[in-house]
Amino acid sequence: MSQFTFTVIVRLRQSILDPQGKAVLHAAHLLGFASIREIRVGKIIDITIEEETESQAQQAIEELARKLLANPVIEDFRVTKMEVSPNVPMPEPPQLEETHWKAHETSGV
Repeated sequence: MSQFTFTVIVRLRQSILDPQGKAVLHAAHLLGFASIREIRVGKIIDITIEEETESQAQQAIEELARKLLANPVIEDFRVTKMEVSPNVPMPEPPQLEETHWKAHETSGV
């Protein structure tokens, strides 16, 4: 068996209102990015699978996307094969700085 890695991109259909995208657009405008006209938010899912052939692997991933990853009523999806060797690790996401929150201290009543 061979190992294959695919990316599934899931997005709301163009005809569906995207409230998360609208919120991000509003925030972008507040931050001074006035030239941005539209933002739509979706999901990216990377999947590694073992199958005999690339075709079988892609068919399995498409079925998974249809049955589990995307809501066919409101979302579309696209499956693409990643051109990454299975022995090369995916890059790690950037590390965010840790913020230590201090609890608000109140005096006893």
